[in-house]
Amino acid sequence: MGDGPWTWTCAGSGEGMTANCMAMARRDGLCGPASDAGAIERPSANLCASGKPTAVTGDGPWNWMCSGENGGSSASCSAPVVHDSACGPAHGVGALAAPMEGLCSEGRASEVGGDGPWYWTCYGDNGGARVNCMAPRKLDGECGIASHMETEKVPSSDLCASGTPGAVMGSGPWRWTCQGAGGGVTNNCMAQRPAQAACGMAQGVASPVPPVTGLCAAGTSTSVIGSGPWLWSCEGPQHTQVVNCMAPLQVNGACGNASDIPVSRPPSSGLCSTGLPSPISGEGPWAWTCQGSGGGTSIACHTMNAEIAPPPAPPPPPPAPTASPVAEVPPDTAGAGNECTPTVRRWTITCQQGGYPANYAGVIVGETQVLCPTGVERGVWLSNSCAPSSNSVPISPSPGVMVKPPSPRLSPVTDVLPDIEPLPAGKLQPSAPRLSTPRFKNAAADTSVNFMPGADGLDVNATHALDEVAAQTLGRGGSIVTLNAYAAMPASNEAQDAQRLSLARALAVRGYLMSHGVANNQIDIHALGPAGDSLGDDRVDIKISSP
Repeated sequence: MGDGPWTWTCAGSGEGMTANCMAMARRDGLCGPASDAGAIERPSANLCASGKPTAVTGDGPWNWMCSGENGGSSASCSAPVVHDSACGPAHGVGALAAPMEGLCSEGRASEVGGDGPWYWTCYGDNGGARVNCMAPRKLDGECGIASHMETEKVPSSDLCASGTPGAVMGSGPWRWTCQGAGGGVTNNCMAQRPAQAACGMAQGVASPVPPVTGLCAAGTSTSVIGSGPWLWSCEGPQHTQVVNCMAPLQVNGACGNASDIPVSRPPSSGLCSTGLPSPISGEGPWAWTCQGSGGGTSIACHTMNAEIAPPPAPPPPPPAPTASPVAEVPPDTAGAGNECTPTVRRWTITCQQGGYPANYAGVIVGETQVLCPTGVERGVWLSNSCAPSSNSVPISPSPGVMVKPPSPRLSPVTDVLPDIEPLPAGKLQPSAPRLSTPRFKNAAADTSVNFMPGADGLDVNATHALDEVAAQTLGRGGSIVTLNAYAAMPASNEAQDAQRLSLARALAVRGYLMSHGVANNQIDIHALGPAGDSLGDDRVDIKISSP
């Protein structure tokens, strides 16, 4: 009996031989433990539980046979490759909800659990290792209510509405961070001290005069400086904070000398005494606008064509005297036989009639003198009390002293030209008209602008030079531009005609500079007639100096 092999004997008879017999057991081939077990390399042991293994083939999975014995059947065996698991791209990345994709890059994922952070497991294949994975909840850092409050002390609470607060830095303003989590953003936060200095209602509001109220909403104001725009600062206690403030200059447009004067061609200069001129329209009469700035008003101006305009009306009589009666000088007996009578007429005018801005108050007292034998009239200012209405200081000359009228530059009354001479005793002696004396020699001029003989228009070269003068004047701040204008003696051989032409040239230069930003009160002009030097008469010398 037994499981085989089995043996027995076959006994002979009659002295016959006995035979020993055996039968082998049939065995089928069976796969060993290596079969179906994951492997990381080709298996070489435990291939068959019974039977003989054949050679192992393949690169994974690996295959072999377990052959049966004594007619037993063979078994086909195989060992798969071991695969370890690995977390996918969702691992470690902040999310607002449980991740559904990218859980495992290798292996199989379990269900996702948790409320944030979220957890799951990745299982390996064929006996491979497993791994646990996690995704945190994403949180952006947000500043707390402390960042919206002003405080005198270092903030220590309510720094972040979400996220983790960093260290508070600074001494006011104070700064810190609210750091996000799970890939959330980090925000920078800040708390301000209460304002120690701030500009007031006057900030940015155009004004024709320096503002005196509404300068600072907080802090103490410095003095207002400049000639428009107006500048000042608001300073906190012990200069803890300084804020710079500004109010632009308000300029009202005003027609210039060219307005209402008949001409034979469109005027090119003297269009506006203040403001910027618009392009000229019309074919005679001609019209333009002097445009204000900083909220200032604009005004329409025009002039007639001299070829079709009616003759001008005779000039009005001098203003009625208010300070003293008209004084007439007896005729010069030496001049008997001619029609010239030397006279002196006293008059009084307002500051605005004298060319000052609207905010000036006071009066100007002067005389109109007729000089013989030429018959030339000359206006002389005797006293001038014009000053800004908030600071009016009358100025009167000493008795017996004649003060020359100021130049067209609108200056405070204390800035009268220092060109004074005693009034003649008794009657006026015959004399030629005296021209204004220049304030500098040509050698001191910064530049000169040339004109065609008899002309007062600016050419391209002149405008290029004046562009540079305007830039230098604006760059220096508060500088004064002095214009010495000349003109050759005309065919009439009349000095007044030369002086009129030199004045027209000075006004043309002044008008161009004003249209390029130079203030009227920065320009001092002198119409001088013939120059009397070797540099030529048809020019305007220009000097830029500190005020």
